[in-house]
Amino acid sequence: MSWVVHKFGGTSVKDAAMFRRVKDIVDAEAAAAGDRVCVVVSAMSKVTDALFELCARAGRPGSSDDDVAAPLAALVERHHATIDALLAAPAAAALKARIDHDAEGLRHLLRATRVLRSQNREIVEVVDGHGEVWSAQILAALLGFT
Repeated sequence: MSWVVHKFGGTSVKDAAMFRRVKDIVDAEAAAAGDRVCVVVSAMSKVTDALFELCARAGRPGSSDDDVAAPLAALVERHHATIDALLAAPAAAALKARIDHDAEGLRHLLRATRVLRSQNREIVEVVDGHGEVWSAQILAALLGFT
């Protein structure tokens, strides 16, 4: 039996309605192909750009924690709203708590970037990679894998 692999880009998971559409596609494929379906998902549309911008803001001379606090909070809230639109209360709360925990770690990394006054490549990769992680976690929960 061969694998069926789907790659969904950022516009394919830009909001709750699009996540539902991806779920429908994956469910239909799984019904037709069995257990050999692989799904690769990007960050929600514009999230990677926003995370890169957070790193750039943090690395600017004279930047403060406040320069990244509101934009990071907006990204977290966007993911929370998507989760709330897709998942029932217990699962939604658990996933939002994971994202909040990740965001706290990102705040520390962005603070380190600010203190160093430069963008460390490894820190940037960790920060911007969270968009894909969050999308994958949302989709996995929606598909019932968590």
